[in-house]
Amino acid sequence: MSDPKFKALGLAAALKISCFGAALSFLSSIAVAQGIQQTKGDYQDKFRQLDEVLPTPNVYRNAAGQPGHEYWQQKVDYKMNIDVDADKGQYKGTQQLTYTNNSPDVLNRVFYHLYFNAFQPGSEMDVRSQTIVDPDPRVGDRISKLSPSEI
Repeated sequence: MSDPKFKALGLAAALKISCFGAALSFLSSIAVAQGIQQTKGDYQDKFRQLDEVLPTPNVYRNAAGQPGHEYWQQKVDYKMNIDVDADKGQYKGTQQLTYTNNSPDVLNRVFYHLYFNAFQPGSEMDVRSQTIVDPDPRVGDRISKLSPSEI
């Protein structure tokens, strides 16, 4: 007991403080080992580490998910001139696509995929929207449920 604080308090007080400190240390280790138990509702631990919730920041995204200093996004502009013949159920037209490469990489090829009859029941898009792991909630099985008057 060479600590001057303990000498001033006396031996009995020093033992009480030491016992209290040991008990507090023991109880805090139990709390850490078990995690925080919520009793009212299904809440997540408010003291969990942020890297469990948010991605690690990098040059493309900051910790909040906003674009970083090396983030880039491609740009596409469409101009369409379409003639619709409702009586025949046909259309024809032209389309101009302007693609802007904002990345630092040279793109030797750009693929453009047309989904013919995409919104027809049984189409490739219909099947994909029902079987993909992470479907667009706006589509789901809506295409397969279209009535003949909606097609």
